[in-house]
Amino acid sequence: MDEVPLTVRSETTVETLITGFRAQRGIEPDKDVGIWFDGERLEEHTTMAEAEVEDLDSLEVHIK
Repeated sequence: MDEVPLTVRSETTVETLITGFRAQRGIEPDKDVGIWFDGERLEEHTTMAEAEVEDLDSLEVHIK
């Protein structure tokens, strides 16, 4: 999949990212979408600040 550049705030949650990604890519609700950072899957309630995601960091999206 192509890179998707995003600008998010420190209080943005993983759930918000997943919801936006699903809408943008037309991913069906029955598919499992996970956001990974530094080799770990982030919980949906986690904010970018809590995950220590900083400017220019990359996140991975895994779809099953």
